[in-house]
Amino acid sequence: MYLGFVLAALLTTEVLFRVPLQARLSSILLNSSKARHVVQSAKISDHWKEKVLLRYSGAIFQSSLAIAFMMLIVTLPVLVVEIVLRSFGNDGILEYLTQWRGILLFSLIVVAWGVLRGVLRGIGLRFLTAYAA
Repeated sequence: MYLGFVLAALLTTEVLFRVPLQARLSSILLNSSKARHVVQSAKISDHWKEKVLLRYSGAIFQSSLAIAFMMLIVTLPVLVVEIVLRSFGNDGILEYLTQWRGILLFSLIVVAWGVLRGVLRGIGLRFLTAYAA
């Protein structure tokens, strides 16, 4: 079970690194900022505000749906590992993952792998640039 748990955490981290979550969050922040500016501006007519705010709210809604879909994709490794473990007659990981110890361990593995991955990537880039010249 623990090997499956670690595997699910590592796969989840890799999926999390590959989904464009940062771009969607930035889009929401940008459109929210623009909407706030439009609402607070006395120079923009109410008619124009209605049109622009509808556009901004649509963009925010679209980004929010995309983030929800990305979070569904991020959880897929956990579900796949659960199905594989159960198909071989082993205990699944979902019961453990719903307990505070499981959440804590999963979070620690994800953060540790993310940091280690960044360190290893930095070492690899330094190695390549040192010998590329």
